[in-house]
Amino acid sequence: MDKKRIYFIGDDFYFLVLLKKYFTAQGYELSTFTSGIKGLRAYEKLPPALLITDIYMPDLDGVDLMRSIRAINPQAKVFTMTAFEAGTFIDPLEVCRQLGSQACFHKPFDFREMRQRIEECLKSA
Repeated sequence: MDKKRIYFIGDDFYFLVLLKKYFTAQGYELSTFTSGIKGLRAYEKLPPALLITDIYMPDLDGVDLMRSIRAINPQAKVFTMTAFEAGTFIDPLEVCRQLGSQACFHKPFDFREMRQRIEECLKSA
């Protein structure tokens, strides 16, 4: 596992391009995947130091992705993000916290804040 390899998984291609440009410029080896299934397959082949996933995706959502990752590696480092706010009955980020997400972000978020959280997370690896 490369200490700087990060996977970003989400269904918004243009947002992933923006994330890749920013974090690659910060010295990270970044791979992006436009579906939860593609991200899971990549994780199974070559686990990153950190996986960051959107929660709502059409094929395999972030909650189920986290469950699958935890089945492979209970110690996996995972961040979650979503553009959705807490609903009447459930807060999607709270569900992810309960599953062990090390950090949860509401979009739009400050890339510098995420970078700081990434650095903290990877130092503890």
